Amino acid sequence: EPDTLREVLRECSWVIKKVKLNGDDVDRLLGYEFNFHAEGMVTLSNESNTSEGEWAITTNAQGRLVMAITMGDEPGVSFEWLLSDLRDKRLKFNIEDTQYELILERVCDDNSDDDDVAEIRNIMMGGEWLVAKYTEGDKDETQNYAAFTFAFQAQLSVSVTTGETGPSYPGLWRIIRDSEGELKCYLNFGLATAMQVLMDDWKIVSATTDRIELKMVNENNVEILVFEKK
Repeated sequence: EPDTLREVLRECSWVIKKVKLNGDDVDRLLGYEFNFHAEGMVTLSNESNTSEGEWAITTNAQGRLVMAITMGDEPGVSFEWLLSDLRDKRLKFNIEDTQYELILERVCDDNSDDDDVAEIRNIMMGGEWLVAKYTEGDKDETQNYAAFTFAFQAQLSVSVTTGETGPSYPGLWRIIRDSEGELKCYLNFGLATAMQVLMDDWKIVSATTDRIELKMVNENNVEILVFEKK
C-alpha cells in the first residue's frame, strides 16, 4: 500500500547501504542518510552537507510501488525507484530491466537505545588509530596504509592524515546495527582514490579499547581490516 510505505519511510532515518547506477557502485553516497518528511520533502545528509529534494510514492502501470525522488544537486538518487523488497528494517529498490539499485537500512533515533553501538562509537572516538592489518584474500596490503592515522570524530566525521606533511582525507564514518542484527562500520572517503579500497559497510568482528577488527565478505574474497590504538 502506498500509505504504508509512506509511513514506513517517515518513521525513521534510512541509511544508504548501496547505490548502483548502470552496474557501477556509487560509493561516494555510502552511509548517507535519507530523512523523509511530510509534504513531500526529503533530505540526504552526511551531517556536514545536506541536500534537499522532493519525494512521492506512486504506483506504476503494473500496480507496483514506486518511490520518486527529485534532488537537484544529487543526481545519483534522482530516479523513479521501483520497490523490490520491503522488510522490517531494510528497503530495496531498483529500476526495471536496468542495473540500477538502491538499498536502504532503517536507523531509528540514531540507534540510541543500542548499548553496543554506543560503546563502539565511544571506543573509536577515544583516540587515534593505525591500520595494524589489511588483507584482501591471501594478499597482505597492510604496508599500503602504514602511514595513515585515523581520527573518528563527532557528527560522523573521520579524518585520515599521512604524516606531518602528507595528504589528508576527510570522510564519513557511521556505526549502526543493520537489518540482520549485525554491527556495521561504514567508511566513506568520497572520491579519494587512495582510500577507495577501505570504503564499505564493514562487519564489526570485535572491538576493545585498543583494537577493532572489521571484515567484509565479497563474492570473490574476504577482506580483513584491523585498527589498533596509536
